[in-house]
Amino acid sequence: MKLSELVRRNMLANIRQYYLYFFSLIFSVMLYFIFSTMQYSELITQAVSFSQGIGASFRSGVFFLAAIMLVFVTYAKNLFFKRRGREIGLYQLIGLSRGAVIRMLLIENLIMMTLAALVGTLLGLLFSRLFLLLFFEIMRFDMNVGFQISTAALLQTGALLILLLVVTSWQTIRFVRKHTLVQLFQSKAETEQIREIKPVRQLLMGLAGILLVGFGYWLSGRMLNAFLLVNMLLVLFSTVFGTYLVFRVSIGWLLTLYRKQMNGHLQFKHALSLAPLIHRLKSNARMLTLIATLSAITLTLVTGAYSLYYSAEEEADILYPHDFIFLEADDAEYATEFEGRMQEADLSYKAHEIETFSHDVTYENFDQGLGIPIDSNHPTFVSASDLSEAGVEVSVKPGEAVYFGGMVVPSMPEDTTVNLAGKSLELVEIKNKAALNYGVQFNVFALNEEDYRAVKPDYESNYLTFNLENQAEREQANEMYHAISPDPEEGMLYSTNVDETLIRMEMSGVLIFIAGFLGIVFLSATGSILYFKQMTEVEEEKGSYRTLRQLGFTVGNMMSGVGRKQLLFFAIPLVIGLGHTYFALKSVAFLFRTNITVPVIISISIFTLIYLAFYLLSITNSRSEITRAIRG
Repeated sequence: MKLSELVRRNMLANIRQYYLYFFSLIFSVMLYFIFSTMQYSELITQAVSFSQGIGASFRSGVFFLAAIMLVFVTYAKNLFFKRRGREIGLYQLIGLSRGAVIRMLLIENLIMMTLAALVGTLLGLLFSRLFLLLFFEIMRFDMNVGFQISTAALLQTGALLILLLVVTSWQTIRFVRKHTLVQLFQSKAETEQIREIKPVRQLLMGLAGILLVGFGYWLSGRMLNAFLLVNMLLVLFSTVFGTYLVFRVSIGWLLTLYRKQMNGHLQFKHALSLAPLIHRLKSNARMLTLIATLSAITLTLVTGAYSLYYSAEEEADILYPHDFIFLEADDAEYATEFEGRMQEADLSYKAHEIETFSHDVTYENFDQGLGIPIDSNHPTFVSASDLSEAGVEVSVKPGEAVYFGGMVVPSMPEDTTVNLAGKSLELVEIKNKAALNYGVQFNVFALNEEDYRAVKPDYESNYLTFNLENQAEREQANEMYHAISPDPEEGMLYSTNVDETLIRMEMSGVLIFIAGFLGIVFLSATGSILYFKQMTEVEEEKGSYRTLRQLGFTVGNMMSGVGRKQLLFFAIPLVIGLGHTYFALKSVAFLFRTNITVPVIISISIFTLIYLAFYLLSITNSRSEITRAIRG
């Protein structure tokens, strides 16, 4: 029989094992090509104001996508070699030399990679316009997007595929040359080497895993102090190492305790789920730790990006409470011209003057929320009544002060005083928002009108604010605002609420795309790996299923245990990954000034649904494999 005929028969015989890997590979190539096309898209460069920054973001995304694909392909290849070890050994047993077997496997690999490259790139070409349209829709840009073919994207995708081909070919050669015939026939029994742990040591390690993860979670909510970097490293180490111990020992230890409590009265479904799960979690601890940790990082990135996009307008309102602002001393001429233009255009607005002054102060028990005490600085003071009239909600009693410029979620200070010009004021509230616009003054105290007049020095800096009554007219007024200072070098006016909203939409829109692409590729890769692991285990346990059938158990009886085991195998890394994500988001909550509950729920729901789809696919195919095994 010719080698080409042998390759054809092998590929047809193994197509059931490879089809999900093949589709995952096509899907990844398609997304990589689309991402590369967007990286080199001139339309995006023209549309996005921070085009230099976006280039770096896309380059970073391309690197991570390539890394995810490389890890996924090599890991999947290792699993397939393990499943095909007996087959490879048989070829050598009937007289094929190792060289002939290697050539056969390399031809298979080349055909599969070539097909995936062609189909994936073709689909990428077809769908790249759709993704560009979606990108501009998210960014709220009105752009004409035509069908694009990027030579640079084609070359970049081709380079990645050649790299994957070289690495997987080297894997093939190494696997065949490294293993003897005996090892090939026993390859299915190979697992991550595990050692039996004595009961006392198992108890200590199991508790240590749970305590380390708990300590990481606890510390993640208390990182904001002078030891921020040390805290971050401690959280990372304790969480990752604790997760490894949880998979390696803690879960198995808890399941063993549960099994002992049953006192030998285990049901059939428990026998088929608990014992295999304890062993499989131990042997796959490193892989599951990696999946849970990377899942948490991916989900945190996606959720964070979506939260920033979701709250862009609300965040802009918090940091830029006034639509337009002028410093009266320097920009009075611009303010007069701007007001005249709005009147000509018949725009409805409210104008206010806010009087301020800056002065050295000392503090007692004061920090901005980061846990770093501040003894003195040079903040700005305003009258609470001025701010209220200008649209900023604040209420201050005599002898009290309210601070605008907190770095975390609003908190009530305790025993904090502000000493200004011989007067001591009690700080009653810290707001993590701006009183004047962010680019104007962010470190601001609001005082009661009576106190303000009592401590005000001779000098002052007044600001003129304009707020549109109809929010739909903001963008029109924004164009007028910037038009009165055509030369940025001569008359640099402040950024506005509209500017900030657009910048945040652009940045978070780009982040969503990059994080979304990474997340989808990562989820398809990890979901596929978990699926391959389950199918490999079903393959390894076919003999046991035949024995159980001879004892009278039906496929339904077996699936009650197998389904339970697979559900836990998918659910445990997912739940631990979601736990890590929750506390990771909690530790960076100070970055979000708005409620991010809705975007978090949406992101987690999508993440869970994708894993659920892989679990259902695994269950369906496991039933088919078991049915086929007991009939054969």
